[in-house]
Amino acid sequence: MSYQTDIADAARYLQQGNYKRALKSAHSAARLAPTSAVAPNLMGIALGASGKPSEAVAQFQKALKLKPDYADAQKNLAQTLLLIGRAAAALPLVTNLAKTMPDDWQVWRLKAHAHLGIGQERAALDAADMSVQKAPTLATVFKFRSTVLLAQGRTRDAIADLEAALKIDPQDVEALTNISLPLARQIRSQEALGHVARAVEIDPDYLPARFRLAAQLVEMGKIDEAITQYRKILDKTPTHAAALERLTEILPPQQQ
Repeated sequence: MSYQTDIADAARYLQQGNYKRALKSAHSAARLAPTSAVAPNLMGIALGASGKPSEAVAQFQKALKLKPDYADAQKNLAQTLLLIGRAAAALPLVTNLAKTMPDDWQVWRLKAHAHLGIGQERAALDAADMSVQKAPTLATVFKFRSTVLLAQGRTRDAIADLEAALKIDPQDVEALTNISLPLARQIRSQEALGHVARAVEIDPDYLPARFRLAAQLVEMGKIDEAITQYRKILDKTPTHAAALERLTEILPPQQQ
């Protein structure tokens, strides 16, 4: 096998979701070309997708040691650090990327995430605004900015962003789910219920939507319907601790 073949195989396996084989091919490429930064970057992606973020961080760092200006590895490292709650470590990376890749909306979203993770809400919103400016046709940038706005207590503006996301993609189950909470906070219970129920209808296996639906039903006093939703979650994922806890709280004593 050649280095080029191993790299191509690793990339193909990543696209297919076969992370074990992607890791094996990338590892082979790293042996054949130990000074190449591409192989450890691909290994990091495979490890992160396999639920091994700490090992992924080590590979992205190795890639950057070999090639310090490798933008893909910088983005991947920053995203993984944010995933494991190390926002302070991610911030210098994304700050540098925002200077070298100012038109990349993903970089600005990562920067917003990093600022938000260390409590810098104003800077987070500035970065989220840039992300929207760079990609105004993508629902995801509006969804993320809504989380920043909610962190600032700006419920009405968060709703507006989620409505913008749904205008772009009316089938977006994440946006349908997320909008239900700020709507409920504004005492718009029926609208909140309608949106999250629609999310469950579109994707019955999207558990955050079903969990939010159950919570909204409880808030509206529809306990029997909420019990049904919590039980459906537990049928799908018996170890869902939050669903079990909420179900126990609302079950009549004779059913516990």
